Amino acid sequence: MDLDIVKGMIVMLKQQKLLTFFLSFILVFLTLASAAFSAEEVLTLEEAKEMARGSRGLMQSELDVEKAKFEYYQAQNNYDDVKTPSYYNLLPYYFYLNEQKDQGINVDDQLKNVEKQISDAKEKLDSEADKAASARDAMESRETAYEDSKASKEKSEKQLDYQVEQMYTSILLQEDKLVSMNKELEYKYNLLNIERRRLALGSSTQEKIDSLAIETSNFNKTIIEAKSSLKNAKGNFNDLLGRDYDAGLKLAHFSVNEVALIPVYNDLLQLVTQKYDKLAQLEKDISERQKDLEDDAVKDTAYQADLIKIEIKRQELQIEDEKKNLKETINNFITELNIKQKNYQLAKLDWEGTQKNYGRAQKRFELGLISKLELIESELDYAAGKNKFMSVSYDFSLAQNNLELVKQGIL
Repeated sequence: MDLDIVKGMIVMLKQQKLLTFFLSFILVFLTLASAAFSAEEVLTLEEAKEMARGSRGLMQSELDVEKAKFEYYQAQNNYDDVKTPSYYNLLPYYFYLNEQKDQGINVDDQLKNVEKQISDAKEKLDSEADKAASARDAMESRETAYEDSKASKEKSEKQLDYQVEQMYTSILLQEDKLVSMNKELEYKYNLLNIERRRLALGSSTQEKIDSLAIETSNFNKTIIEAKSSLKNAKGNFNDLLGRDYDAGLKLAHFSVNEVALIPVYNDLLQLVTQKYDKLAQLEKDISERQKDLEDDAVKDTAYQADLIKIEIKRQELQIEDEKKNLKETINNFITELNIKQKNYQLAKLDWEGTQKNYGRAQKRFELGLISKLELIESELDYAAGKNKFMSVSYDFSLAQNNLELVKQGIL
């Protein structure tokens, strides 16, 4: 074999090895890049709820609790300082001096001084009692405010879970809607191109093409607006979770409990009545006003007791109104929960049928029995069916979540 031919073959082999190495490197790089992209963090609903625990709104509730706690402690200390009449503090020394005197020790001057201090303190006893009563009332008021702030924080946490799920599902539905809108835009462009080809063949008109072009352009604007709305929704949700407004956000779809435990009307009404804040506050106000009727100052003031009794009667009437409204609200809520469960069951059946129709359309397209345009039409029906099913599913999920709020008296 010629030496030059051998050398040429060696060079070609080297070049092939370099090319193989280069292609292998590119393949590895693309694989790693794809893996990095696919490894992008996907946020679940439960993770989002946990992250929202650090939201500004909830932090404000925590600060309110801390503020109410320290105000209660301060009021408690103030009451401890004034609840004992001042002359009580002089009694131990007074008894000690009397013991000294009984033992023959001359303590007359000290004893006279202490007796005068006790006498002066007793004269102030009424004012000290009033001061102590005022401090006690302030302490009890601060204690109530502290307990209320803790209860409010607990309710805020439950309401926050509901808010997170609302925003989470809204973003998912907007994303799915955008997918179907882009598919519909593709369909409109296809129709426009077909009509242009028909015009070239003399089977269409410029007016029809212009109409389709305007319709497509307007639909494209709608997509731009939908993207902007989705960006704002994601930004607000990021902010709620304590993330940067513009941070990337990828949410995972979640399964819905297919069957809700529909509560019995009387059982739910009894539970909610016990925990409904407005009723509890009215009953508390009535109790406070009834205590006022026992106050001597009220009894001695003309018409004061009558005015308080009128106020109590008004509050009793308000309680009856609230109870009536509560019954109506509970009845409507149970009815709505039933309807949403039925809607979910029907939507699931429709969605299963839509999936089968789309599967058949794909097979018919592969066999050449339908056109690409007809396949896109089937894809649009598939996307619309999916969007409807997911919307009904998440609405049903929110209704179940709302049931937990209602059970806590949060309407």
